[in-house]
Amino acid sequence: MDNKHPTTKTFVNLLTSFGLELLITTPTRVTATTQSAIDNIISNLPNIAVSVVNTAISDHYGQEAIISGKRIEREPKITKTVRDTRPENIALLNASLSKEKWTFLNSTRSVEQQFKTFNEVLLFYLNTCCPTKTIRVCPKKTNNRWITKGILVSREKLKFFSEINKNTSSEEFKCFFQKI
Repeated sequence: MDNKHPTTKTFVNLLTSFGLELLITTPTRVTATTQSAIDNIISNLPNIAVSVVNTAISDHYGQEAIISGKRIEREPKITKTVRDTRPENIALLNASLSKEKWTFLNSTRSVEQQFKTFNEVLLFYLNTCCPTKTIRVCPKKTNNRWITKGILVSREKLKFFSEINKNTSSEEFKCFFQKI
């Protein structure tokens, strides 16, 4: 950014009149022949750290702002109740059920009463051998499901080649870089 240009001075003065300031002071667009700070972060926050990040997505770099002193609202903790069905608990349940006499199923009581008794016995052993427990559930972020491991690896390679391209005078490498 040309701080001496009249339009730039007017813009900076306007920002200052509103208590704002331009925070990016390093180039955000770099080509083989030019560097300019045309992307910026404007803020009035006192505790903000900014940086320029080469994303290797374009010839414009990204800007990052880290705001300290602000409390981040976290999502409420989500819990759910699940059964503890580890293999040893299932084995204990099977052993307990196999030791039960089940003679009540041969009684002359109604089918409804027999089912109720069966269900009570089954739930007793299930709750004893495989108790329920409450666990915290972390909601999975699905915002970037399209960003695969391959894309991340390719981005790192592209950033690497981008840095070489900025500093090389080799026309052969520049042609190679244009193709990727």
